[in-house]
Amino acid sequence: MKYDGLGLDNKFLRADVLREFRIARRETQTKFWRRFGVTQSRGSRFELGTEIPPSVAILIKLYFEGTVSDGDLWRARRSSPGLKLTAHASEASI
Repeated sequence: MKYDGLGLDNKFLRADVLREFRIARRETQTKFWRRFGVTQSRGSRFELGTEIPPSVAILIKLYFEGTVSDGDLWRARRSSPGLKLTAHASEASI
């Protein structure tokens, strides 16, 4: 994965780490990935090794570091009721 320019540590973004973290929390893919604005099917692909878009990668890193919490992510979603959160900014719709 190419995140060097963003200053992201790849260990947070490795497919096996994400999958193991989700399973350890006993969360479904739907529940785990929804917090990052990602569908279950897209999250599944990330867990299989598909490259994660920078916008999602940044959220994951902040989440793993404890900088943002579940509450922060849910409040952000609720504060933008007309915004459909997706894995790619180009897919976002208002």
